[in-house]
Amino acid sequence: MIRSASVILRYIRESILSLFSPKVCILCDSLIFDQSRSSVCSLCYSKIIFIDEISDRKICEKCSLPYDGFCVDCSETKMNFDKLFSLFLYEDFGQKLIQEFKFKGKFFVINDFKDKIRSKLSSVDFDIVVPVPSDTKKFVNRGYNTSYFIAKLISDIFRRKTVNLLLKRQIKPSQLDLTREERIENPKGAFSLKKSALIYKHKSVLLVDDVATTCSTLSECTRVLREHFDCVWCFTLARAPSYL
Repeated sequence: MIRSASVILRYIRESILSLFSPKVCILCDSLIFDQSRSSVCSLCYSKIIFIDEISDRKICEKCSLPYDGFCVDCSETKMNFDKLFSLFLYEDFGQKLIQEFKFKGKFFVINDFKDKIRSKLSSVDFDIVVPVPSDTKKFVNRGYNTSYFIAKLISDIFRRKTVNLLLKRQIKPSQLDLTREERIENPKGAFSLKKSALIYKHKSVLLVDDVATTCSTLSECTRVLREHFDCVWCFTLARAPSYL
């Protein structure tokens, strides 16, 4: 709890400092002159592949995967959620940006995407925002859960409550270390619903994570939520292409 509080204080401190310090791009170290952003310069920002701007491939209406021919993820896995919304592809500059946020604790990064998030989710009807939980070991090692910070930003934008409804009850191998086939199976049975979740029964849920690769984690979390929640939308900052 003490470490968690210190992380939140660091987030607040870095956010305040980013307002008054010279703004330097976290990806290329150049100065940022665009007043609307505090973490990524215009050149690096232009190299992020936003899903809404992809024109040479189809976009899956269920899981937001850009594809040629057919959607690999939806053909391999039954997705339990209603729909996944994602901002950009988890490759090249998008991947570097997530790594700065996820592994180096540069929480202020997500503020640069506030307008994109507002636009992406403006038509989605949800009552509460639920972050995908990390397991205890990861939370202790990092001191924070990136999904929670994204959920809180969405809560601030839409004035919805962030609620931790889920527990990760099994410590399983990191998805990063697994093959595609192993990633699909790994999350099964890993999550449970908190007893306190029942007071929100029948609310419409927006389930939030940082990256969707095979969508198996989101789908498994949704399966658990479906016990008491009829509608589960999902949101991630990044969507991994099918070859990852």
